[in-house]
Amino acid sequence: RTHPETGKQGVYVCAGFTKHIEGIDDEESERLLGVLYKQSQIPEYQCRFKWEVGSVAFWDNAAVQHYASADYFPHTRVVERVTICGEKPYY
Repeated sequence: RTHPETGKQGVYVCAGFTKHIEGIDDEESERLLGVLYKQSQIPEYQCRFKWEVGSVAFWDNAAVQHYASADYFPHTRVVERVTICGEKPYY
């Protein structure tokens, strides 16, 4: 898909949802997805947000993967989801 601001082509994947990359054969798709899934587990490619009172975090689901670590016990966290209308994806 094309990023609406940069115009660059990208492949956005999520291990829980992505099963195949269109336009390449099954073997190459499986190999490339494996590489991308492993890349996402490398700490140098991750952002860790340190929550403080009044913190707000947001991200672009079209460009990142996210995972909420449950490491704030015994505190609780209030989550409000906001979806912003955007452009229809194009390639």
